[in-house]
Amino acid sequence: MLNKMRRTSRRSCNNVEFGLVLVTIGTLFLLAKFDYINFRLHWWLITSVLVSSFGLLALIRAKTAGETVSALFQIFIGAWLYLCFEKIWGFSFNNSWPWMLIAYGASHVLAYFFKKEE
Repeated sequence: MLNKMRRTSRRSCNNVEFGLVLVTIGTLFLLAKFDYINFRLHWWLITSVLVSSFGLLALIRAKTAGETVSALFQIFIGAWLYLCFEKIWGFSFNNSWPWMLIAYGASHVLAYFFKKEE
């Protein structure tokens, strides 16, 4: 019973954090649209930073090994997006998508083995 309450509490806290991030981003874009602020960031930077930030937040809040693996995969996605958009080390979406398949599969395998131990 207590474990179920903790999961529900954590889930609702995640929803509040996600909602606050969306409100903040929406407010920034609205202010930029009305020329109150000069907000000239590229979408690729916003996307990769948001994905990595949510992964870092999930990593900090992780209570189990499975949650840690999931958070690390999310950070990996953000880093991969940044590498592909910036074409660092020759990464592009065209030539590096197999890395995502491998990482996604590995994260599920690791989560399975860590879940068995808990």
